[in-house]
Amino acid sequence: MNMNEGEQTLRNLAKRSTIPVLSICLSALCLVAHGDNRKPWTFALDKSFEEREKAFIGNVAISGDDQLVLPASWTAPKIMSKGSFPKSLGPFWGMTPVRKDHREYLKIRTELLKKDPMKLVQWCEKKKLKLCAEYELRIQLQRIHNFKAKEYKKYHRKWIKYADKRQITTSFPLPFAGEWHIAKDTTGHHRIKAGAAYAFDCVIHKNKKAFRGTVKSQRSFERLALGDFYAWNKPILAQADGIVLDTQDKFDDHRIGKLGGFNEANYVSVNYGAGILGFYAHLKKGSVTVKKGDKVKAGQVIGRVGNSGASGMPHLHFTMIDRFGISVKGRFHYQKKSGKKWREVKGKNLVEGSTVKNIAAFKQN
Repeated sequence: MNMNEGEQTLRNLAKRSTIPVLSICLSALCLVAHGDNRKPWTFALDKSFEEREKAFIGNVAISGDDQLVLPASWTAPKIMSKGSFPKSLGPFWGMTPVRKDHREYLKIRTELLKKDPMKLVQWCEKKKLKLCAEYELRIQLQRIHNFKAKEYKKYHRKWIKYADKRQITTSFPLPFAGEWHIAKDTTGHHRIKAGAAYAFDCVIHKNKKAFRGTVKSQRSFERLALGDFYAWNKPILAQADGIVLDTQDKFDDHRIGKLGGFNEANYVSVNYGAGILGFYAHLKKGSVTVKKGDKVKAGQVIGRVGNSGASGMPHLHFTMIDRFGISVKGRFHYQKKSGKKWREVKGKNLVEGSTVKNIAAFKQN
């Protein structure tokens, strides 16, 4: 499939969608880059990247009361007044109308962070500053980074309870063509990492198998070639118009059953606007077709399925993330297989164990 074919197919998706175009919902209590399950949402292809960015609350001047702005960076939170632009503090995550406790929060924040960040989280929760509590948990998860560390797990347990209540306010097509299977995370390896808590591992099944041939043991499985897997070298597509935030393309693809390091996966990250990005990993060495700063179109091939990094067999690992680099619960437009029939799903998350494809058909290479 070339870029023009993919782009046209995704544009057809936009034309066929019956979902009305909705603006980002601005809550009276808090404003965040991704909302909760009750907020209205919009289809990504109903607007251009520029339109999504222009409407994004982080890029719009504050028009009413003073707001506490929580940036998706190491920049400290700050109270900003009417006429200020939240994104001037850096990558934006959220903001909320200022109340008395927020001013106290800013006064005690630095001291409590030095003593014990968890005490700051607990103080925020006691004062019912839930957005601030989640923000501080995110900061600590980014600081520690090592998901195996005992300290990381402590903050993660609290953070995941907040994260489970949120879902992005934009629905996207799928990042691939044809029928794919969403593998079950039976080991829970995604859930324990903030950067992958809502990620999916995607393979192609034929006769309920991800590979050609017969496997009777772990040893015979490890003898399979990379090309024996149906997903190997299949194209990965940009889900909407956007700008490439980062890429990696230098790591080798491992033989079956041999895991590389967590930091040795080839990947592409695309900023789709409004604080939401797509992250695609374990890509084939040398297959990434874009570089940082490139503009991409919906349906454009950005890389191909490989087996780089901590991957035991060729598959696509993908998740929607925010400007923190933290995984967020997605929404997607797709078809889900039920028996021999397909049903359309719009604005819902993917379901592990299901077979899916885009609402409009793609041609596979």
